[in-house]
Parts: sequence; C-alpha cells; structure tokens
Amino acid sequence: WKSGGVADRSTPGRMAELTIALSLATDLGTGQPREHGLRTCWLALAAAGELGLDAPARSCVYHTALLRFLGCTADASETAVVAGGDDIAFNAAMGPMLMGQPAESMRHFVRHLAEDLPLGRRAGRVARALADPGMGARSLAAHCEVGARLAERLGMDESVRHALAHAYERWDGRGQPDGLAGEEVPVAVRVVVAARDAELWDRQAGWPTAAGVLAHRRGRGYDPAVVDVLVAHGERWLARIGDDPGAAVLAAEPAPVLTIDGPGLDAALAAVADFADLKSPWFRGHSPGVARLASAAAGAAGL
Repeated sequence: WKSGGVADRSTPGRMAELTIALSLATDLGTGQPREHGLRTCWLALAAAGELGLDAPARSCVYHTALLRFLGCTADASETAVVAGGDDIAFNAAMGPMLMGQPAESMRHFVRHLAEDLPLGRRAGRVARALADPGMGARSLAAHCEVGARLAERLGMDESVRHALAHAYERWDGRGQPDGLAGEEVPVAVRVVVAARDAELWDRQAGWPTAAGVLAHRRGRGYDPAVVDVLVAHGERWLARIGDDPGAAVLAAEPAPVLTIDGPGLDAALAAVADFADLKSPWFRGHSPGVARLASAAAGAAGL
C-alpha cells in the first residue's frame, strides 16, 4: 500500500487486509476478545477444505467468517436501551446462545438481560422485552440487512453478500431472517456459524465442552456434516493457528486473492465510516463530516 512512506494509489492492495481489520472491529462490537473473528475464519476455512468445497466456495467462507457481524451496529442504540445501557456486555452474554434452542436461549436472555441494574429496574426491562416477542427476530434481520448492504459497498462478491443476508439461518429452519432450512442455507453460513461457536465455547470452557455443544446442536442449529468434521479435527486445527492469527489468516486466503484499488478503497472506507456511525443515531453522518472538514483544512494549509 505504500511507496516511500506515501500511500501508493496505483498499486492494488489486498481486500483481506480490510476484512481482517473489520473482523477486529466487530470483535469489539460484539464483546468478544481480540482475534475471535480471525480464529473463527481459520477454523471455518479448515472445515471447508475438509468438506471438499471448491475454491470460490472457500473464498466465500473466508470472507463471510470475517464479516459475519458487519451489521452488529445496526441497532446498537436500541439494544443498549433494552439492556440497561451496555449493549456490548449484553451481546457478549448472548453470543454463546445465538444458535441454541429457542427455549434455552430465552432462559439465558432472561437471566442476563440488564443484569447489572437493580432488581426492580431489571424486572421492568425483562417484562417489556417479553411483551415484544418479535424483538429478537427484528434485531437479527436488521443485522443481516445492514451487513449485506455494507458488503456490497465494500465490493464483495454476490455470494458473500448473499451469505451475510442470511447470517443467522439455522439447519432446522428456525433461524433469521427467512427461515431457510437444510441445504437452502448458504453453505458458507452453515460452516461459519458452527466454526464461530466452536471457537467461542473452546475459549470459554475448553474443547470437550465445545464438542459437546456442537453435538447437542447437530441437526438443529448446525449442519450435521459440518459438526462431524469440526468435532473430529477442530481442536487440532485451532492449535495450528500460531501466535499471529492475523498473519496466518492473511496467508491462508484462498485463490484467487481479492484486491482493491485506490478508488475502491475510498468507497470501502466510506462504508466503514457509516458502519462506525451506526453505533449511535447521534453520530450518523459524523465520520464523513469529519473527513470533509479534515480535507478542507488540509487544502487550506496548502497540502
């Protein structure tokens, strides 16, 4: 990207550098530790190879894993109101249950919603949430819509946009936004949702617990074929990522390597600005406004 310390706009850069950076941002937005998205990508890509997916499908898995939570800021302010102020802590608490069975997910939701508030205020939040049973489905549908639109602005392939538009579908047809079932669910989503939860549960409770969760949700939230390869090989695959997941994931990008040129990067960064500004309705349009002011100031300074 650079030549002599100055940005070189004539040489295309790698799209994966941008999607890796966005995965680190969505780790923050969903309350996950740094490099959770990278480890998910690594595990999903290994599973895709074991399943015999072709190069275009593996590329879709790769970028879907990195961008799955690209729409996580879509309703952050509304989630913060429901959760008592801390939407990130709430997202972190609910993360392990995204693909759980509805009954266990609801119990987990009630147990963790606004859990830092005094009992009386917390009870009111829970009661209001339970009075709106469609809230969760609307939230996930919004995440899918925003993720797919932002991916289009980044210049991602249609297969990635389609996968992100169905990022919370389930094998049993009880997912969001369209209730797709079985092989109707994009294969990248089937691989990524199971790999993401395997990484999350392994980090929180160890591989035996992760394997148990995968087995419990096999044929429910997860594609049985994906579960089988992850249970058989996932622990070994995760151990191979090394001490620099960013470098490992960048090197593992399936061919053909996606590139982005100067104008494309400008457009992609404008999308990233809007992604950040969605965090609060008070900041929509803030980042582009800052960019215009900074550019004008630079011109006035003779740059």
